Amino acid sequence: MADTADELVIKAQILAGGRGKGVFENGFKGGVKLTKDVNTVEDIASKMLGFRLTTKQTPPNGVLVKKLMVCESLTITRETYIAILMDREANGSVIVASPEGGVDIEEVAEKNPSKILK
Repeated sequence: MADTADELVIKAQILAGGRGKGVFENGFKGGVKLTKDVNTVEDIASKMLGFRLTTKQTPPNGVLVKKLMVCESLTITRETYIAILMDREANGSVIVASPEGGVDIEEVAEKNPSKILK
């Protein structure tokens, strides 16, 4: 993969959104990083693995990053959002989707709630 990829993405694997805008306890910013230099992957990974990442969706002390995903970065032509969430009012699971999805789904929900489908 690394020999043929133009760009790599390194993503902290935690059960929370907003990783790209998160901050690690060591001051490193962003749980999603892009690099065109395969030689920087180990350095970036060392600043993520074993450290707590805090985002809008984590507890105040963050979540410990135990795993990373490293893969080829692809050009995004369209982003959508789909999730299965537990809904207390419905007393079960609910599918939530948006054609505006992607990185800032919380912002979409706030500014344009009609774009969130349940």
